[in-house]
Amino acid sequence: MLSSFTDIHTHTLGRPGSILSVPAEGVGVVVDTNRNKPLNERQYYSIQLHPWHLTESSINTFLRAVEQYRDDPSFVAIGESDARGDGEEGASADFVDLASFEW
Repeated sequence: MLSSFTDIHTHTLGRPGSILSVPAEGVGVVVDTNRNKPLNERQYYSIQLHPWHLTESSINTFLRAVEQYRDDPSFVAIGESDARGDGEEGASADFVDLASFEW
């Protein structure tokens, strides 16, 4: 039965037990939504940086968001930071070095 699986990459807020994939620019909305909820009712989320949208600005926004929210118990993963460098629009293998920061 599929209900025993956890959706680790959803874009739909409010799916119990799932991990919401949120662009770095939108994390504040999730944090504000969660703020007054008991921990067991909060929406877990990942902060994402899609490899197709790598720019110096987007990388800086992503790194600032990870630093800002790293202690939030609802922040459980980093998502869509695959950097294959395989020719996709904006993809860059250099991102791997830029995102190698100490947690």
